[in-house]
Amino acid sequence: MKHMTSQIAKTAHWAAFLSLALSCAHAHASGTARYTLETVGPAGKWVKPEGISPGGRITGSYDNQKTLEDSAFTYVNGRYRRFPSVEPASGVAINDAGVIVGWSPGPESRSDFYEDETGRHTIKAGGFTAEDVNDSGLVVGAHYDVSGRRTGAVYSIATATFEFIPGVGRNHSRPKAINNAGTVAGYIHEGPCFTYKDKVMTDIGTLGGSTCYANDINEHGEVVGESKNSRGRPRAFLWKNGLMIDLVPTQGTSWATGINNQHQIVGAWSASDGSDFFLWENGSAVDVMSLLGPADKERLQDIYRLTGINDSGEIIGWGTIEGEMRTFIMKPIAP
Repeated sequence: MKHMTSQIAKTAHWAAFLSLALSCAHAHASGTARYTLETVGPAGKWVKPEGISPGGRITGSYDNQKTLEDSAFTYVNGRYRRFPSVEPASGVAINDAGVIVGWSPGPESRSDFYEDETGRHTIKAGGFTAEDVNDSGLVVGAHYDVSGRRTGAVYSIATATFEFIPGVGRNHSRPKAINNAGTVAGYIHEGPCFTYKDKVMTDIGTLGGSTCYANDINEHGEVVGESKNSRGRPRAFLWKNGLMIDLVPTQGTSWATGINNQHQIVGAWSASDGSDFFLWENGSAVDVMSLLGPADKERLQDIYRLTGINDSGEIIGWGTIEGEMRTFIMKPIAP
């Protein structure tokens, strides 16, 4: 490791955010629909999305209710494809070149793999947990040695080698996402978030609390995730240009799951009856349900998770549609 740089991530709380966010939410709730709803995969099956690429490729898992085993799937340009059930598997992430990373259960532990046009290849049986892959074939995740010690790592598909990301003290690093410039976003176990590139780790801090969990990074190097604030409450954050901000300071517990290259962010905040899911753009957050027309609102009865958002502004998620658990895409309506 060359060196480690650290900086104090400044916390910005926007006092005017409450009135802005609420007025924006009410405007959308009563205005014209901005998004339409599209389902992915067959009805009556548990098709759960895990990863979406900037260009809109989707992967995840298909739960076979008869065999109780998962198989990976892809959804590209409107075409759903379930992998042949050679062995149970789940897709975790996919890049715009069509390379998928995922995992399958082994006799003692999971075995992570990548799959391209040449077939499926094991990264490290029982010793690696893949999280993301970029267009150059760099895979980030957690590496386990023979003693079970965990270390963050970047795996190169081209060279079949690992580059290890050091932790801090006795706490290991946990990489979660990587962009096409090779910048990794992650967090230190029981500590702050970080970015990592060219063997240099940058501490991007927290929102004033003790821990931080990065979830995604875009090509601008902007990072989103969840961090505890000074009161110990988990809050959705955006880190950019050395500044970490609380995305929805007017809400309770919140978290951000994805960001695209147009600076749009998806996430959720806790509500009295569960969770409400938001789209953050241009400085304010709105409930995603308010972006749909009446017919689609009636179809989408509940949202369980928003996985991410691609560069076209398409939001991928999982929820109850017409009484069944389905993967869905919310697609922007052209002006």
